[in-house]
Amino acid sequence: MPLLDSRSLLLGIASLLQRMLRPLRLRVPRRIAGHRIYFDPATDVGLQLLLTGRFEAEALAQCLRFIRPDGVVIDVGANIGVHTLHYATHLPRGTVLALEPSRATFALLLRNVRALANVIPLNVALAESSGVRPFFIAVDDAHSGLKNTLRKRVQRQESVAVFTGDELLIPLLGNRRVDLVKIDVEGFEMEVLLGMKQLILAQKPVIFCEIFGGRASNPDPPATVRFCVSLGYEAHVLKAGRLTAAGLHDDRYYNYFFIPRRGSD
Repeated sequence: MPLLDSRSLLLGIASLLQRMLRPLRLRVPRRIAGHRIYFDPATDVGLQLLLTGRFEAEALAQCLRFIRPDGVVIDVGANIGVHTLHYATHLPRGTVLALEPSRATFALLLRNVRALANVIPLNVALAESSGVRPFFIAVDDAHSGLKNTLRKRVQRQESVAVFTGDELLIPLLGNRRVDLVKIDVEGFEMEVLLGMKQLILAQKPVIFCEIFGGRASNPDPPATVRFCVSLGYEAHVLKAGRLTAAGLHDDRYYNYFFIPRRGSD
C-alpha cells in the first residue's frame, strides 16, 4: 500500500509550492471572464488560477443560471473578485455589490474591478448586528474572517466596520431586484443570514452559500440549512457539477444553493 495516495501527494506538493511563493508576495495577472485579474499564487484561490485558469467553475456555472441581465447580485465575501467578475459580465444592465472586509484584499479587489462600471465594491463585513469588530487576517486571504477557523494560520487582526445586510443593503437597492446572494464568510454564515432576513423574505433571491463545519468554522451547519429552509427555500448541494437535494450535511459538499420554493412568495 503506498504511503501517500495521489490526492495527498498533490496536496503536499501544492502546500510546498505555496510556502515557497509566499515570501515573494507576487501579484500575477491572468485573464478571467474576459478581464485581467491580479492574484497571489501563494493562496489557495491564486494557485488554482495559476495552474488551471479556473476557480469554482462548476459553482459559477450554476450561479449564472439564476442571473438576469438587469438584476442585482450581492457578493458577500468577494475576496479578490473572481465571482464578481463573472457576475458582472452577465449583468450588462445590472449591478454587483461586492463586499470584502480585509483592507489588503479589498485593495486587490478594487484593482481587479476598476474597469467595471456595474460593480460597487464595499470595504465592510456583514453580521447579525452592527459595530466595529476584530477581523482575523490569515496567511491565505480567502481564509480570513470575523472568526479564527483554524484552517490557516492567523498572522494579525484588524478592526472592520460591520453592518447588518438589511440596514446596509435595503436603502442601497431601492426597488432593484436581487437575483442572487453569494455568501462565503468562513463560518459566519448564520450571522450574515440573520442580519439580512428582511431582505431575503422580501426579495427571495437564490442564495449560494458555503457552509463548512471543519474544526472551528460553522458551529452548526444543519441549523444554518434549516434556517434557510424555514424562509421558504429548498436546499441543494453541488455534487459533480449538478445540484442535488441536500440530505444530512457532509463537509465534502459545502457549496449549498437555496432555491425559493414554488408558492413561497
